[in-house]
Amino acid sequence: MLYEFDSNYLVAIIAFYGAIIAFFIPITINMSSKLKKQFASEIITKRFDNETIIRTLHKELLINTFISSFILLFYKSSTGIYLTILNLIILIILIYSISIFYDIYTYVKLLKKYMDTDQVLEMLQKEINDAIK
Repeated sequence: MLYEFDSNYLVAIIAFYGAIIAFFIPITINMSSKLKKQFASEIITKRFDNETIIRTLHKELLINTFISSFILLFYKSSTGIYLTILNLIILIILIYSISIFYDIYTYVKLLKKYMDTDQVLEMLQKEINDAIK
């Protein structure tokens, strides 16, 4: 007999990722416009928008959400090798979720960093000094 995961885990992941996506996109857009207004410069805004976590987190969340949704559709009716494959994919999603939680933590730290005017000015100063060298 094959072990079956509780499908409520997938429902919880889909709901959680959906909530994070709904939070992530408006906050990122708001932060970009705030930086543009605050510093009257595209340099800081471009730097913020080009941060790796900003460019990749929403893609990771969307991909994981779609995969979880797809598995949820077929999970209850699956048996045999299909159930084993779906269980393996769910295990991978579980492990990958840990890295996404870390990415969310990194995203929040990045927001704090860009909200602090002194840190932003220090970043600019360091960039200018590096460009001069």
